[in-house]
Amino acid sequence: MADPGVRGLSVVLILIGVILVLFSAVTAYRAYKVGAGTVAATSFEEALTESAGILLDVLVRIAFLGIILAAGSILISKGIDLLKADKGVEE
Repeated sequence: MADPGVRGLSVVLILIGVILVLFSAVTAYRAYKVGAGTVAATSFEEALTESAGILLDVLVRIAFLGIILAAGSILISKGIDLLKADKGVEE
């Protein structure tokens, strides 16, 4: 038997997961569109120091987007599994 509460929960999980995946895609596109910036330095050491700061910023953003994308994917997967279990579909 299909339980409306379980079906509603699974739909909510899928929707939240899709929203998180879309959010990470839009955020990544905006970051790509803007770019990381350029380094204007007078010496090699100064250029290396400024580049390291930019690289660290980019790495933190990539990690943040990766975590959001993973969470969204897990929510979508669990929502689909919940729908399958509610309908009695075997894997």
